[in-house]
Amino acid sequence: MASVSSSRAATCFPHSPNSSSMVCGVTASLHVSGRGPLKSAGGMQPVVGASPGCSVLSTSTTGSQGGCWYRKTGRGGWSGCTTEILATMSVDALLRIVRGHVAIDDRERESLRVFCETVVGLDDPCNEHAGPVHVTASALVVATRGTVLHLHKRLNMWLQPGGHIEHGEDPPTAALREAAEETGLVVAHPAAGPLFFHVDVHPGPRGHTHLDLRYLLFADGSCDPAPAAGESPHVRWFAWDEAATVADAGLVGAVVRARELVAGPV
Repeated sequence: MASVSSSRAATCFPHSPNSSSMVCGVTASLHVSGRGPLKSAGGMQPVVGASPGCSVLSTSTTGSQGGCWYRKTGRGGWSGCTTEILATMSVDALLRIVRGHVAIDDRERESLRVFCETVVGLDDPCNEHAGPVHVTASALVVATRGTVLHLHKRLNMWLQPGGHIEHGEDPPTAALREAAEETGLVVAHPAAGPLFFHVDVHPGPRGHTHLDLRYLLFADGSCDPAPAAGESPHVRWFAWDEAATVADAGLVGAVVRARELVAGPV
């Protein structure tokens, strides 16, 4: 046990490297092409059942700390991960995320160039209130069957879960939180740690520009999404080919890359 703060005792939910399944059956047997096994970190406690045999997160009783999700226990304690995170992400830290990344297509290549050239001029790059240009985070939630997309309520486009980075979060933590909120699924980073795999720069609401960092997250493909109240109710699993067909132009490359990363039947 370790102390996250004076009022929140926490402990990490360990994943088992020898296990083939996690909470709600999140598979740990997926592989990354050329990398060997890519395992789900798992470790999130289910709160409410959705589909038969499945569990979803209640966002009213969950939060994040250091890239891990925790839930409030019946005894008033908090279980989760104690890893410390910075209050803000420095420009150098953000550049380290994308350093060495190889773009999948011309659009991502241009996005990568713009990201690197733009972020160095931002005083508070992850703060949406600091200016019209800021870093955001999103996720491709995957299983062997495909990926989860939601119909954006305002844009009327099928998009991956994601959004703004809150104070005290780093990009992979924000991606995890947004994915849990917008899909209701138990989601997890790979056991080896967060996997950044795609970047896209695109217009956001209110004339903003989003420098979007994208992460690969795992979920159980047999579980149906159950988004939190206030989120788009139109969220579902898409087979890989279908996802690439309906996805926004800025997302197609991410779908293709995610499919390449996830080995096994698709």
